[in-house]
Amino acid sequence: MAAPIVKAAITAGAAILSALSSFRQADATEELADLEAQREEAAANAEALQRERDAKDLQKKQIAAFSASGVVSSVGTPLLIQADTIKQSKEDILNIKQNSLFAQASLKGRGSIGAAKLRSQGTSTLLTAGSKIADMDFPSGSSPSMTTTPLGGSSPNFSTTV
Repeated sequence: MAAPIVKAAITAGAAILSALSSFRQADATEELADLEAQREEAAANAEALQRERDAKDLQKKQIAAFSASGVVSSVGTPLLIQADTIKQSKEDILNIKQNSLFAQASLKGRGSIGAAKLRSQGTSTLLTAGSKIADMDFPSGSSPSMTTTPLGGSSPNFSTTV
């Protein structure tokens, strides 16, 4: 009766395919997280660059406003206002980049956790299938066993008693 061996082979094959699917999905999850982190970095760089441009434009407008009112913009309060504008801009850019680094780490962390969960599921599938195969009731003389080859190795023996 070959049914238990066929059932064992089908169980093993299904488990292997399922586990491979989980492992591939885990790899894809990590790759997607990396791509999302790269997108986040690019968006933060663009935002920081825009913030720097906006600060320069504001500084030019401040200088123009001071000059139009007859105030010398290179000394005193006007100079302090411009310095404060530059300082605020640099702080904003630093915050944008720091927040981006946190977001990137979070994206990659979630990707790693998701991938680990998928790999764990794949491994669990293999172990469960192995346990089911081990618990199968093979008829006497038909259970898989190992035989020694003439060169000292071993190979599976799937012979059945007739």
